[in-house]
Amino acid sequence: MKHQSQASKEILIKAVLQSIPTYSMGVFKLPKAIDEELNKLTRQYWWVQQENKGRINWCPWNQMKSSKIIGGLGSRDLEFFNMAMLAKQGWRLVQNSGSLAAKIISTKYYPNGNFLQATIKRIASYIWRSIHYAEALLETGLMWHIGNGRRTRI
Repeated sequence: MKHQSQASKEILIKAVLQSIPTYSMGVFKLPKAIDEELNKLTRQYWWVQQENKGRINWCPWNQMKSSKIIGGLGSRDLEFFNMAMLAKQGWRLVQNSGSLAAKIISTKYYPNGNFLQATIKRIASYIWRSIHYAEALLETGLMWHIGNGRRTRI
């Protein structure tokens, strides 16, 4: 580790540390403590120099995780990435309402057939609670198309 360049550290962080929880983030909302711990491990690994020398943080981590276009490293904030992955699952439920997963979830949690008007029941699973958590993010990016007008109510 003490002989790694900053470029190799960046690749290792993005290829390993930030990709390990990707599958679980697509299904479950990770607790904030886990997100913070993973971000902390990333920061510690990035700033470590040599065994006997201290770490110097040359710039704030918020600037480091910003886009490469504006001078950052382009690292993911795992909390936002988790929210985006869950919103993607909600998008799949809206777009592919005929899929097996959408049919099962809609039968149990929103039998009226509208994901965007669904509520969380007292006995809802953690998967449903997680996907429903990202509904607000999904709604901000949705647009309504008239199409042929058959489903349009005036």
